[in-house]
Amino acid sequence: MSATARHARPGSAEDTGSRETWIDSARGIAIILVVLFHAVMYLGVAGIAGPWALASTPLDTFRMPLFFFVSGLLAPSALARSFGDLFRKRLVLLLYLYVVWSTVQTAYGAVMPPLDDAPDPVGWWSFASILVQPHPNLWFIYALPIYFMIAWLMRSWPRLLQLAIAAIVSGAFGTGIFSSLGVPWEKAGRYFCFFLLAAHAAPIIRRLAPRLRLGHLFVLVVIYGGIVAFVLRTEWRFAPFVLLGAGLVATATGIALAVVLSRVRAGAFLGYLGTRTLPIYLVHTFPMIAVAGALHPVADEVAPWQRVALPPALAALSILVSLGIHRLLRSVPGVFSVPVQRWTTTSDLRLRNMDPSQIPAVASLNNTPAPPDRNGLPKAESAPHDATAPPPPPAPRRGIGRSRSL
Repeated sequence: MSATARHARPGSAEDTGSRETWIDSARGIAIILVVLFHAVMYLGVAGIAGPWALASTPLDTFRMPLFFFVSGLLAPSALARSFGDLFRKRLVLLLYLYVVWSTVQTAYGAVMPPLDDAPDPVGWWSFASILVQPHPNLWFIYALPIYFMIAWLMRSWPRLLQLAIAAIVSGAFGTGIFSSLGVPWEKAGRYFCFFLLAAHAAPIIRRLAPRLRLGHLFVLVVIYGGIVAFVLRTEWRFAPFVLLGAGLVATATGIALAVVLSRVRAGAFLGYLGTRTLPIYLVHTFPMIAVAGALHPVADEVAPWQRVALPPALAALSILVSLGIHRLLRSVPGVFSVPVQRWTTTSDLRLRNMDPSQIPAVASLNNTPAPPDRNGLPKAESAPHDATAPPPPPAPRRGIGRSRSL
């Protein structure tokens, strides 16, 4: 049995639906950095590049490693299932939302004002290619199902072999030799190791992370700052495993920051955002494209102080718009959820919905599904330990030729 399957046993943290506050805080930090990065990117395309563009390198080595690592922490229970249940529990929602929202974003970009003086034409191939070339804004939910499938296929392999293969893949994609595949594929290859490492080390990480203190955070910030200053801004960044190592330090820093902030009242907002990362990720670029397109004709008139203030302001606006749209449309089937609920019905849920006379005699049903979280994603199954087994049937009397019931 794989390490993932061993760790995802009934009654573990992955299966009880427990959600440590620092995990949601880490997701909140990651989504804020994603939105801020895209705000800087779109404003830069519109000709309003400011000092925030200098933060692109540390943002690039921080936000997605942390995002994928946290996704891996929540993966063990799903990876321990059959492939059919894994597909229905995690993959079908991500794949459906990717196709729908990539199509909508492509159409939206085609009708909005251009962001630069030489816009790329949008043709039928732009819609068809989203299946083979990940959408530049939504490649995360394209890559995540691939990660799940690869991790599930390798689940019976030795743990060290799995991690070695993942490290080699991530290290190779970090050198830039696969840049011809396009930025989304290049990034998808770079971050697989973070997801798989977290999936295997989830019990250890979730046990040790709450012990982190402010002093640990200070040391990690200093180390990560040194890496950014002396390595990533030189040609060494393209050496094998450099970006991988920098991402691991960034992930540790992000986790320490999340743990520290989760202990203060002001950090509650990060946890709130962390439970809504999916709708924010799907929606946030819509207001960005509109604002950047409107500002492009007057880009030369933007004052220096405005170039400093615009990216964080646009990021905050985009998050608020995303939360508002999610609040209005979250109950509409097919917008932030699959349109047919049975697409996500796993075997344990189908068993619970069967007629009692059709259910085999079992001691208990340990996989009681929890309600979906704010993102529309199902939480880990709960395992009610207070369920007691029914008493065994009485033994037949001697001399009576009745068969024992099954």
